[in-house]
Amino acid sequence: MKKYSVESRDNKQFRMFHSLTTSKGLKQEGLFILSGPQLVQEFLKKPTLKINAELISSKMQSLRGADKLLSPELDFPVFSFNTELFNELDVLGTHSPLLVLEQPSLATWNFDQKISGLHLLCPLGDPGNLGAVLRSAEAFGVEKVILLQESAHPFLPKSVKASSGSVCRLPLFKGPSSKQLPRFQHAELVGLDMKGKKLSEFQWPKSCYLLVGEEGAGLPNHADLQKISIPTKGVESLNASIATSLALYDHALKKSL
Repeated sequence: MKKYSVESRDNKQFRMFHSLTTSKGLKQEGLFILSGPQLVQEFLKKPTLKINAELISSKMQSLRGADKLLSPELDFPVFSFNTELFNELDVLGTHSPLLVLEQPSLATWNFDQKISGLHLLCPLGDPGNLGAVLRSAEAFGVEKVILLQESAHPFLPKSVKASSGSVCRLPLFKGPSSKQLPRFQHAELVGLDMKGKKLSEFQWPKSCYLLVGEEGAGLPNHADLQKISIPTKGVESLNASIATSLALYDHALKKSL
């Protein structure tokens, strides 16, 4: 295990790691930061992605030495930063070691193929909402998640945290803008809208895409879109992540009957 001490903001490695807190840096480097003691420990029990580095403050002990969580076969460098620099990397304020992981590659989704089950089309631009939806997608058995062009980067620190690590396990794909979705020949397209059919009365098709509506913008016009709604009292509508989670739960419940 190689260990490096970093004391300057001008250090090349610090600048690279700090870029991982932005969408631009995530796209350029193909890496992301996993933070939070619980998420890190859960990941280390069954690593699914390659570990690039461990980041600690000069006052912390490495994960390898602290709890022997890291397998001896895993070989990657440890970067130690002074407290000020580490806090700039630890944007969620976890005050615990960070892991830098390689992002899984996201292929472009082919809409011409036949599907089974529910596939999620997600344009959410808020990282917290996106992460929450990804967590629900894993919990309720979504087959695939297609991230549309409007979507926030799924590996932003806030997205990763809100997903509770689901982003590391879900099958993710890239898709077009929500306004450029093709016609659907092999599955039905469903979206949440206040003027749609009540969710309690809706019968889910065997093969479908659920299109999440971006808050404010709502759903795009599409010839194949079937609209479903979740009636509410006292409020006009629900947060996009909550509404989507309810729809996913409804799908999972009805498919189990």
